[in-house]
Amino acid sequence: MSMKKNKPKVDSHAIEYLDDEERGLIESFEKSNVKIKPISEKKKKYWQQIAANSIAQRKKKALNVRLGEGDIELIKQKAARKGLPYQTLISSVIHQYATDQLGERQSAIPLI
Repeated sequence: MSMKKNKPKVDSHAIEYLDDEERGLIESFEKSNVKIKPISEKKKKYWQQIAANSIAQRKKKALNVRLGEGDIELIKQKAARKGLPYQTLISSVIHQYATDQLGERQSAIPLI
């Protein structure tokens, strides 16, 4: 006896944020004879942990930093040219540094 379950039905017209292509995909899927096999508890816990880790990484924490007025003005100018709020630019640069996405240049103060 097969453990496969029938596909859940989704009223694609009741979900207002779907566009025509997404509605068509849902309707096409529902008309097909594909059966969904339930996942094991082990796999379910694995994917739940990945989702929880992803959410945890998005949490923000306030940080107070003192910067020179000249540096702040230069950062604001660069952010304006990029069409970003300056705090977003600062956050992005810190994230890129933390994840080793910034190339390190010669500096008077060596970066740790």
